[in-house]
Order: sequence, then structure tokens, then C-alpha cells
Amino acid sequence: MEMIFCELIGENRFYNIETLESKDFKKYIQASSKLPEVNRFLYAYELFYHHDEQKAQKHLKAKRL
Repeated sequence: MEMIFCELIGENRFYNIETLESKDFKKYIQASSKLPEVNRFLYAYELFYHHDEQKAQKHLKAKRL
């Protein structure tokens, strides 16, 4: 997750991001979606990868445990 996050806020090369994603990674993100670090990642992912500010804001405002 940290490698993808660094790529998102750095050079944001789509090929590198897609290569690092896997089914297990996506399952982990889904299962851990309440953790602050996962919401931080999802915020950056939606904002920089998908260019969707509305979805990014949803993760920024997510309730933390």
C-alpha cells in the first residue's frame, strides 16, 4: 500500500500503480477500510488516480475508529 501511495503522490505513473495492485491487495483494502492509513491511501487513490474529488472527500471525512 505504501509503494502505491508514494507513486500516487509522486510521479503518479499509471503503469506502476496497476502493476502493484493485486486481488489480495484489493481484498486487504476492502477489509481494512476503517483504518486511518487505508482512508489516507483511498483519498490519494481517488484524487490522483481517478481524478474524482467527490469520492476522495468521502474518504477524507470517513469516521475513524
